[in-house]
Amino acid sequence: MKFFDKLCLLLFLTNVDSRLKEQHRPCSFNPLCTCSNGGPDLGSVCCHNMPLMTVPSQINNSAIYIMSLKDNKLRYLEDNSLNGTGLWKLQINNNLLTDLPPNALAGLEKTLSILDLRNNNLIRIPKEAIQNLEKLSNLNLADNKIAFLQTDDFRNLGTSLKVLDLSENALMQVQNDAFRNMVSLELLNLAHNSIISIDDITFHGGLNNLKHINLMGNQLQQIPLNALASFKNIKTVNLNENLISTISEGREIRNRIYLDELHLEHNLIEELTAESFRLFNQVNRIFLKGNPITTINDTFLTANTTEIYMPHCSISEITKNAFFISTHSLQVLDLSYNKIKEFPFLPLTKLNKLSLSGNSLKEVTPEDIKYCGNPLKYLDISGLKMNGLSQESMKYLPNIRELSLNKPTPVINTEYLQDIGPSMEKLSLTRSSIKVIENGAFHRLSGLKTLDLSHNVISKIGNTTFRDVKHSLEKLVLHNALKLTLFPYKVLNSLSKLEYLDTSSNRIQYLTQNSFSSFQNLRYLNLNHNELKNLDPNIVNDMHNPNLSYLKVAFNKIRELKTHIFRNLRNLIYLQLNDNLIDNIHKSAFLDLDSVMIIRLEGNLIKTIDNEAFQNLPNIQLINLGYNQLSSFNLEAFNQVGRLSTLRIDVDHNNIQNLTGNYTVIHTSSNIKYLNFSYNNISYLDTNYLDPIRLSLTVLDLSHNKLVNLTSQAFTNLAHLQTLILSNNEIESIEEEEFKGLRSIQILDLSKNNLNTLPENLFERQKQLRILSLAYNEMEQIPADIFKNTIIEQLDLSFNDLQEFPEDSTFHIKDTLQLIDLTGNAIEFLNSAI
Repeated sequence: MKFFDKLCLLLFLTNVDSRLKEQHRPCSFNPLCTCSNGGPDLGSVCCHNMPLMTVPSQINNSAIYIMSLKDNKLRYLEDNSLNGTGLWKLQINNNLLTDLPPNALAGLEKTLSILDLRNNNLIRIPKEAIQNLEKLSNLNLADNKIAFLQTDDFRNLGTSLKVLDLSENALMQVQNDAFRNMVSLELLNLAHNSIISIDDITFHGGLNNLKHINLMGNQLQQIPLNALASFKNIKTVNLNENLISTISEGREIRNRIYLDELHLEHNLIEELTAESFRLFNQVNRIFLKGNPITTINDTFLTANTTEIYMPHCSISEITKNAFFISTHSLQVLDLSYNKIKEFPFLPLTKLNKLSLSGNSLKEVTPEDIKYCGNPLKYLDISGLKMNGLSQESMKYLPNIRELSLNKPTPVINTEYLQDIGPSMEKLSLTRSSIKVIENGAFHRLSGLKTLDLSHNVISKIGNTTFRDVKHSLEKLVLHNALKLTLFPYKVLNSLSKLEYLDTSSNRIQYLTQNSFSSFQNLRYLNLNHNELKNLDPNIVNDMHNPNLSYLKVAFNKIRELKTHIFRNLRNLIYLQLNDNLIDNIHKSAFLDLDSVMIIRLEGNLIKTIDNEAFQNLPNIQLINLGYNQLSSFNLEAFNQVGRLSTLRIDVDHNNIQNLTGNYTVIHTSSNIKYLNFSYNNISYLDTNYLDPIRLSLTVLDLSHNKLVNLTSQAFTNLAHLQTLILSNNEIESIEEEEFKGLRSIQILDLSKNNLNTLPENLFERQKQLRILSLAYNEMEQIPADIFKNTIIEQLDLSFNDLQEFPEDSTFHIKDTLQLIDLTGNAIEFLNSAI
């Protein structure tokens, strides 16, 4: 596996890890954080998208394996704050750290292996904090403001550190000996800095084990050949997006360079000559995409190059012996999207993948491919200015597995593909002006797995066209391909092995009830951007489509969701119905969908949702009902919903004016954690409206509405609510008892209202209140004892009418308050004792 493929895999696994954290439960020390275990070993702890002024002190009483703090506005990490955790991985991303105090990581000397401080405001390497971390193997300081490296920045880390990421900082040079004695380092990332040059001796005195170096996105004008030659085990060098115009021409070095991959994409190289790779004994894979190369001259490659990628250059001339030295080694050649008009001479005995797409080639003839056709497995000659492959040429491709071409062919018949061998697995005939596909067109392709017919004008398909591939075809793409109003189910019903079907962006208006009844293996179905007006119940169902995981029916003209329209689809994960004309959701429209996680219904015309419209969706995480025409919101529409997940429902940008509830029986059979009512016209909130979700609701967003006076005791029973957002309303007053039931509230946003005073005992029971915003109000003073029972850490009083510093009120929170914002007030002086 190539190195950068591995990086992609790591990113994928990181994403999987971030999704898994959504299944964690609220932590006992702070319910806004999630923990994988209940304790005393908390396992993995995630505190994301929540304000934190400090690391919660309670965690020092528990063992933690992984801790992730993201988007917390965290400015400071206190000494010994993680001393008792035994962390293996610490991740503090998208925060405001400028440095780490010397003992910030004390206690983790023998446990911490991964330290990730990406996207903070660090201005230097926090060397005092990291120098004693004996097990540290991965240090990520990317996307900070580090401008200089000192020779002792990584003192004591030489034998443990394997991965160092300093990308996206402000480095202009790399000091000599900055990485001295880092004998275990395998990956060094210096991408996206402002490095102008690298001295020949910059990497001397260490880095004996370095395998991968990334210098992408700097200002290098030449390849640091001598510096690279000093590496004994180097495999991958990334110099993409620099200012390099030559490779080896006119230079000498002591030792020749051996590489697995050399990345020189998007530089200023104009010509490749016999001198270009003279100083490289071997480079297996060369990447030159996006250079202004016009000519490829004779024997420019190294003897054992296996892959070369030169798409999106300006190549118009390739000499006859350009690839001569790699006759028996080159396996992959990508010359796509250049200015090539004639098929290049390719005497390559091992070439198995060739891309010439996006050029201006005339029709490829047997004479063109006779020297390389036999080993070819993948050939792409697609493009608007390409003339495809002659019928006779197909005989010279006996081992072809993937073929892409755009030759204008109004009719696909038995003769068109008759010379293609049975090894074909993937065929792309996009933008080929196909109008008719006759019976038997694919009779020679019994092993075909993927067929892409996108961007055609198909109006007729023979009834038995796909029978020859019914036991092999797994993926069929018909995006913008059909000129049919009725889904061609009779033509496709023989494809029993089909897993992926894309019929998006057509003009399909009708689906019969048995349209998908033959697709037992179907996992992905895309019907977006058609003209469907109705969906019959059971159009897809568990009996006929037991494996369906992704269903997309957005951007159609569907008007209602009938009872049982989506029922018993046990493996469905993602359901997309946004941007239709749906005005009503009937009872049991969504029933017994055990695995569904996301339902998108935004951008419709929904006015009413029947009781129990959503039933038994235990793992649902998001229902988006934003941008509709709801004038009220029926909480009884959700029955046994989200009981095994953290459910968010968005009802933003509707026409809701009043939130009222007239419940005959109060049940709590849904587990709505996050409810978003922002950008409505809500002016009234009934006392008992939220009763059905009083035991589950943790975040309530009522911002950008028209609330003037909060209903007495509207929030009384919300014992688990942790975040309440009331910003951008017209609230003029709040009653003393209004928040008495919010015993778990941590974050309260009352900014941008019309408040001029608050009751003295408003927060008498809010012992967990940490973050309070009263910005952009008309407050003239803050009651003296209003904060006496809180633990406020962050207080925003900006843009009010305060005449003096609220000394009396802040006295009660002097031990917890870490940030107070008084910008835009009329305070003229501060007492020296403050």
